[in-house]
Amino acid sequence: MNEAAAARIPEALRATSISLAAIALALAASAVLILLAGADPLAAYWALLQGAVGDGFALGNTLARTTPLIFTGLAVAFAFRCNLLNIGAEGQLYAGALASVVIGIYLTGLPAVLHIALAIAGGFLAGAVWGGIAGYLRSARGINEIISTIMLNFVAIFFVSYLVHGPLAEPPGFFHQTAMVAESARLPVLYAKSDLSIAIFIAVGFALVTAYVLWRTPFGLKLRAVG
Repeated sequence: MNEAAAARIPEALRATSISLAAIALALAASAVLILLAGADPLAAYWALLQGAVGDGFALGNTLARTTPLIFTGLAVAFAFRCNLLNIGAEGQLYAGALASVVIGIYLTGLPAVLHIALAIAGGFLAGAVWGGIAGYLRSARGINEIISTIMLNFVAIFFVSYLVHGPLAEPPGFFHQTAMVAESARLPVLYAKSDLSIAIFIAVGFALVTAYVLWRTPFGLKLRAVG
């Protein structure tokens, strides 16, 4: 182990301990509220655990919902390492999801490999463009990216909500949602009884690539040094 790697271990342990302390504090505060409501906190936490990892279906859906959070966390972490405070990852996620869904629904007759690639690339591009608005405002107008990205979050969320409840909505039914994405635009499912797909492996792969770029390449060193 080289000196740089050894120096990062205390930092990683510190970050992990802070996260664990935050989780413990949240559970303690929630337990107080549950007790005040007249319920058993242990029973509530057990139900929470069962719902998250109690069986294959629960675990699969938990990992499926973890996947977009990994990508969103990477977007924030990468920006933070470059000395930028990107608080707009939620809006960028909505913009990317909207683009992928539109491509998945309205582009038809494509082979699966091409359709999936276009849907993913469209999502990446839309998220980048949405984040690029704040970047342009900072570089061209000197507008603080914290303010602009927070405000753009609400624009993206309400715009997507309007589309899902309006122009993109499926025929009237019980749920407010778009039409189903074409089969050719869906990633292979790993567990048939859940929403888990190979996207979880793609997300983990991107996490490893991001770490390598930031910590093992001259380009990453420049980004961390000067942004």
